Amino acid sequence: SSGINAEYGGVCSIYFILISENIKAVVENYYSDFVINLKVYIVVVLVFIMLTSFIWSMKTLAILSMLGNISIFTGITLVLAYVLLHMDWKEDTSDLIIGRVRSLPIFLGMAIYSFEGIGLNLPLRSEMLEPEKFPYV
Repeated sequence: SSGINAEYGGVCSIYFILISENIKAVVENYYSDFVINLKVYIVVVLVFIMLTSFIWSMKTLAILSMLGNISIFTGITLVLAYVLLHMDWKEDTSDLIIGRVRSLPIFLGMAIYSFEGIGLNLPLRSEMLEPEKFPYV
């Protein structure tokens, strides 16, 4: 239990920083004279996500989950389309730098976040009345 709590605490911290950095980058790209400290973005994201935690209706959560899945699919599709359409296939990439050491914690947070649902599967299955009806959970 404490391991799962530590994992989710770390994942959520990285998640808030990642979202806030991306929102800050987009805002500063379109409004270059609108510069705010990253901590302000983190607080705004934290408040927004905390408000969504007060939603108890499964129907409302299902709608939010569907919108999130559509957003993720759209984002991945747009990124792949942009990369494929704008990539210079003849460019020499032998001297390409893979990444910076200071971005390693963000990468690790995203990698751990991709496995975040695993910690919920076992408790969810143990609370089911008829778990045999859901073999893939």
